[in-house]
Amino acid sequence: MRWRFLLTTILYFGLVLDMHFANGGWKQNWELGNISVMLLSYVFLISMFLLVDVSLPGKTARWINAFLAMIYTLLAYYQTNTGSSLDFAIIANNWQAATNADGVVQFGKLLHNIFVAANVFWSLVAGLLIFFSYRREVSPERKSRFKRPLQAAFTLLGLLLITQVSYSHDQFSRFGRSLYRWYVPMHTVLNEYVEKLPLLPRVQVQSQFTAASKPHVFLVMIESFNGRFIHQRHTNGEEYTPYFNALTKEHVYIPEYYSPSVQTGKGHFAALCGQVPSLNNIEFRSTACAKLKCLPSYFKEYGYKTFFAQAHGDMGFDNERVFLLNHGLDEYPQLAKSCSEETDPCHGWGLQDDYFYRRALTYLEKNYSPSEPLFATLATISSHQPFTGLPVKLRHFYQEPKDRREAYINHLKVIDDSLKVLIEELKKSPFGKNAVLVITGDHGFPLGEHGSSHNENFAFNENFKVPLLIVDLRQVATKRPQGAFSHINLPATLLDLAGWSGELEMVGRSVFDPQFTEKGDAVYLVQPYSGGYVAAIRWPYKYIFERSRLGESVYDLSQDPEERTNLFARTNPEVMAGLRESAAQILRQQEVLLCR
Repeated sequence: MRWRFLLTTILYFGLVLDMHFANGGWKQNWELGNISVMLLSYVFLISMFLLVDVSLPGKTARWINAFLAMIYTLLAYYQTNTGSSLDFAIIANNWQAATNADGVVQFGKLLHNIFVAANVFWSLVAGLLIFFSYRREVSPERKSRFKRPLQAAFTLLGLLLITQVSYSHDQFSRFGRSLYRWYVPMHTVLNEYVEKLPLLPRVQVQSQFTAASKPHVFLVMIESFNGRFIHQRHTNGEEYTPYFNALTKEHVYIPEYYSPSVQTGKGHFAALCGQVPSLNNIEFRSTACAKLKCLPSYFKEYGYKTFFAQAHGDMGFDNERVFLLNHGLDEYPQLAKSCSEETDPCHGWGLQDDYFYRRALTYLEKNYSPSEPLFATLATISSHQPFTGLPVKLRHFYQEPKDRREAYINHLKVIDDSLKVLIEELKKSPFGKNAVLVITGDHGFPLGEHGSSHNENFAFNENFKVPLLIVDLRQVATKRPQGAFSHINLPATLLDLAGWSGELEMVGRSVFDPQFTEKGDAVYLVQPYSGGYVAAIRWPYKYIFERSRLGESVYDLSQDPEERTNLFARTNPEVMAGLRESAAQILRQQEVLLCR
């Protein structure tokens, strides 16, 4: 056992040292608090291996501990390569996405993008060293007479660390804590506000738009469309999105606009159902029995045909199709297949944007009459992370991208060129003379800001910020809303544009609502991963609450858009109370998503 004690010690401190020098790793110091964290984490890891030793026969224990050493090493490299330890929420929310062949292929690409060959090699070495350490035992089958007390002690220690300690450097305890917090939510300072808050009221819409006939409304949800790149330039002086930028000068553009969460399903749910996203679940799967009335139902009652199409070949992804067909959608046809079956250009997770747009418009022209108002949602997918697979001829900025940021920037040019195709084709179609086109993203994506290139990390604006552009092909824009808004405002906005007035069973008002000041609306943001965060924006302030460590941050976005200076200690108590109340509203709104 002394050999495993030594090997486990080397394994723990070796990986901590490795991460100290890694980009995005743990930067260690010799402060007393940090030394305590390291020692406590070390004790937990040792206890895991010793518990196996005292509980099982040597022949069984060596296989299990060798496997644990391999997994522990891989988890450490996951932390090094992604900037965050593996969170149980990622597995719980996304395992169904890998239940088909295309999903397995895409997740394989993601894993390949996270781990390098050296990571796998050293994890195997760690496992083999632990395995062969048993051969040096004089009597590997011998068990201590203190077996049961040791079992109890090691188990109790592990449970205490997982449930009572808020931070550690050990991957097993961190993952165990994320598992525990998934099922046992922590009582926090925000709960004091939740207990006093009512649910957000239903929204009243009084349309600001009148027209002789109802316009066709097109909603375009672009995969991972990071709003921070709009009006920005490459180092060579070229704009990343020149066509989109030109449109912002002629039409309604809201620069401070956000998706409320970090996944496609959550972004679509907020945009189509006007509700705060779930903290712990994929909404289209978990709220199928909740009493929700979503945007397609309102358009249908208003005399519209309702249509949704996606460029992804998996029609069962996140249960979105089934959910929307049960919530007012007339049709959700399969217009794209997996890339292995497609004949048109297909890369990343699906059909190239411009081919998808043409295919969708062709389908609509064949199957829908322009004399009947149409609400159509088009969701792209080819710009999905890890942003690999883009053909060389389409790599405008970087022929050989060296990292995820450069690969994504290449996709921005394809997104922009494809939008030009969509709008030009729409103008020529029978729907174009009476159409309103709303362009946004399903969520943002971090590309090195705050040391992260993974959307499951942190709750900074790069994770959530998306553009919102309203292109009204009927008239020149005269109303230009100011301030911050989010997808929760989108359903009321779309109905407003269509001339609809009435009560909406949602929580976000139209961005054109005359009651809004230059600050806009409250923005609610949910990061379900990396320990979990809830955040709220009351312009210009943004508040972030880290649920796993009970940390609080405040940023002034007007002065500090990069979110570098935490003003928490200097924030006015009244402002802080308002920000906490907004963040607590996210917790309160979870009741709406329950099956009752």
